[in-house]
Amino acid sequence: FDFEEEFAENSIHAVFGSRGVLREFFKTDEINLLQVDVTKDIPDAQATEEIKAAIGTPGVIVGSGREIQAEISEIGIGSLRVASFIAIGVMLIGCVGVANIVVAGIDARRYEFGVLRAIGAAPGVLSRLIIGEVLLVALAACLLGTAMGAQAAWAGLRIAEVIMKIQGMRLVIPMTPLLVGWGTLLGLTLLFTLPIVLRLRKRNARDLLFSTRG
Repeated sequence: FDFEEEFAENSIHAVFGSRGVLREFFKTDEINLLQVDVTKDIPDAQATEEIKAAIGTPGVIVGSGREIQAEISEIGIGSLRVASFIAIGVMLIGCVGVANIVVAGIDARRYEFGVLRAIGAAPGVLSRLIIGEVLLVALAACLLGTAMGAQAAWAGLRIAEVIMKIQGMRLVIPMTPLLVGWGTLLGLTLLFTLPIVLRLRKRNARDLLFSTRG
């Protein structure tokens, strides 16, 4: 993952120190960046023009930190939106895969289902059996996916701490989006499985027993 190159690049281009260190190692104490706190009731455009007029030196670049923060937030929100669409697509593909597994399982166990129907099991029993298996698979996917996502987030925090020396960050798992994702996955899985269960309910015991064992 080019970990060493990123560490070297940040170590070279991100040096923090006092003015004394600046004079000692770089033989200069020029200031190239000046930060000014501006109250929230002053618009960024007005503050920028007034600061330029107050400095009066041509070539000086004046920018707004609030604008930069807004752009960073917009980029972050856009990235999260794209990642969310990708996650939804992956969930849809996973639900189709679960449906295929259910179809294969029903096809392989038609004789067993026929035996259950022959000894008095109602169609609803078979339906609940299949739905229970599907829910177990979906819950296992939720738990495993959450664990892998938490591990990836923790690894990202550690990389930022080691490479960029950003301290104080901690792992926070948002419960509301997590529960929404779990519910969406369970709902989509049941939605893809429901037509298969309904078709099985229409099969009688004779048709199921007529199939080959195994």
